[in-house]
Amino acid sequence: MVRPLRVGRAVLAGLVLAVLAAACGGGGSAASAPGHRAGTTTIAPATTTTASPAGLAFLDAWGATLVSWNDNHTIDPARPGSYWPRLPDDRDTYTHLSDPAGRVVGYVLALDPSVSAADALTRLANDLPLDARVVQDRTLAGCAQVVETSPTIDAIAPGGVLAELTSLSGSYQASAVATVTVSPLRVDQSPPGHC
Repeated sequence: MVRPLRVGRAVLAGLVLAVLAAACGGGGSAASAPGHRAGTTTIAPATTTTASPAGLAFLDAWGATLVSWNDNHTIDPARPGSYWPRLPDDRDTYTHLSDPAGRVVGYVLALDPSVSAADALTRLANDLPLDARVVQDRTLAGCAQVVETSPTIDAIAPGGVLAELTSLSGSYQASAVATVTVSPLRVDQSPPGHC
């Protein structure tokens, strides 16, 4: 399965600042520093994630505390536990949040209109930590299953994250994904053999 390209917010911000600094002349001091080549820019690497709570504070979707999730998502006042935007088919975008240890580790992401599996995985990638990577994927009659893991995911859900992509029809259609159900896996747990 093709993994969508994601650029970290810190890296993107660093690039923007570097371009602006270069466009403004960068104050002149760096270009005149001994051993520094004019026209080059050094960007500090993005910070790494640690398993400490402070190291996970940046998460605002999957893995976020419920407070951070609510700060970044709009609850549907008519449907507690569901989050806008309300879709054309009358479903809320996010429902069925699971936060057993104080962090959101599961939810249902609704898509309307239906999208391709690649687009659905891009939507999922926007929710997962930047270091997430696919370690397993398979297609069953009723869904496609994708398991993702990373150091950040392992700090919260050591078995990884299972995403099940389903279509509105009874059978899975890679060109018409309408729902992505996200749930944590335990270390000793494999994805179920059915959807």
